[in-house]
Amino acid sequence: GRDGGDERVVRLACESLQRNVIGANPSALFHLFIHSWNPSLGALIDKLYRPRWSRHEPELDNVDKVVSASISLATVLAARRAHEAATNESYDLVLALRPDLVWYRQLLLPALPRAQLWLPAQCCAADVGKFGEIADSTDAALKRALYLASRDCFGRGLLNAVCTTSRFLRMGGGELDMHMEREAEFNYYVNDWMFLAPPATADTFTLIAQHHERYLAALAEVGVHQVWMHFMWAAHVHHALRVSAGVRPALEAGTEFNLVRLITSARYCRSSIVVPNVSDALPPVRGPMWGGMAKVLCSRAGAVSCAWESPRCSSIAIEGPS
Repeated sequence: GRDGGDERVVRLACESLQRNVIGANPSALFHLFIHSWNPSLGALIDKLYRPRWSRHEPELDNVDKVVSASISLATVLAARRAHEAATNESYDLVLALRPDLVWYRQLLLPALPRAQLWLPAQCCAADVGKFGEIADSTDAALKRALYLASRDCFGRGLLNAVCTTSRFLRMGGGELDMHMEREAEFNYYVNDWMFLAPPATADTFTLIAQHHERYLAALAEVGVHQVWMHFMWAAHVHHALRVSAGVRPALEAGTEFNLVRLITSARYCRSSIVVPNVSDALPPVRGPMWGGMAKVLCSRAGAVSCAWESPRCSSIAIEGPS
């Protein structure tokens, strides 16, 4: 409903951020800038986070979630720039994130690889996708690999593969990938839970709010008609920033951090399960992969992840993935 939100989620996310991001980087100084559409939780948010700046506004009427999130991000980035101008302070790095994240692993800033932009690492379950025409031999190998992953994970295993755009379009309902162009398959999906970037790079994300219709038109050209931030961010990286080859992964979504609402349904651990001849089982990459970005963000293609409730995950660690 309007002005929705859950006080428990706010507290959990704050505790997790303090422990696994801020507290994990004692040599870094963090200043927090917060924008929300939750006035009723504003006092609690400010009390817990103690931000340098915050604003909590009523939800906008007749505005979809992507536009709302884009405006929120642009607002908080503008607040940071205003603070820099007023105080003559400057920042080295911007971490933009959703307010409902929990971190299973520490985000260690000095350990990040050199990059122009950091996005969440994410692989997806192997999927033949819209352009996944595969030979009978490959199909048999894939079925065998999926069987082994499920068996050795005690029921629910995931054979990791590079995420496809068509897979997420189908999640929107119906056959939304029907008119998608081949070039979109490995180029127009990224995880949108957070990003890290130098301030100048981070500030370019305000363009998504300022020129929303242009982004929609760019996506429509390749047959992506579902309005999700995943696709907007991907278009921004490829066409506005043009840094596809300069993107590197931060933590891995699903195994190293997650949305609160997905903790019980979509949490996985990495496993040591080996699928014989796994390269023969994975669906072949058909179509371009600009800058190799999709493959960089899924370095674990061919590896098996197990659902967190699996005995295999429980045998690895008590409190988190190895």
